[in-house]
Amino acid sequence: MLDLTTGSGHQTKNDGESMNATQAAPLTNTGLAYRSDGYRNYVIISLMLLYTLNFIDRILIGVVAQPIIEEFKLQDWQFGLLSGFGFA
Repeated sequence: MLDLTTGSGHQTKNDGESMNATQAAPLTNTGLAYRSDGYRNYVIISLMLLYTLNFIDRILIGVVAQPIIEEFKLQDWQFGLLSGFGFA
């Protein structure tokens, strides 16, 4: 169990021994260990990929703005709604 009153980062075993937090498995606030390293890497890479695609999508609408405005005969405020609210 973590000692939250002192914030010491040491864990105490049931028999009273002190164990350094770097030696123990990382714990969540529920006291359960995190999933495997492979799963954590999978989640991080997936989130990074989604963020990158979101960024590219945001930039792409600005790159092709003029052809979109001309094709659909949009006014500036209409294109502002298209590029603003969609990415808020």
